[in-house]
Amino acid sequence: LERDHLRELAALLGDRGDVPVILHCATGNRAAMVWAALELDRGEPLESVLASVDPLVNREPVRAAIEAHAREVAREAEQVPGAAD
Repeated sequence: LERDHLRELAALLGDRGDVPVILHCATGNRAAMVWAALELDRGEPLESVLASVDPLVNREPVRAAIEAHAREVAREAEQVPGAAD
């Protein structure tokens, strides 16, 4: 998952107001991975995010990518002064 692409997507989604958004891919794995990354970036806990995408994620590499993104988000938060407060 490219952080810059996720930030761009988050900015686009943030400007949508009340308009619903559908993320789609053939199996649901990629859409779930992107959705999970966006939720993690918003501060949702990993356990909650995994529970919400669990019905869609049917490949271990996708779950591993989501968990890796969660670790990256946590590392970034540690580097921001006052972010852990």
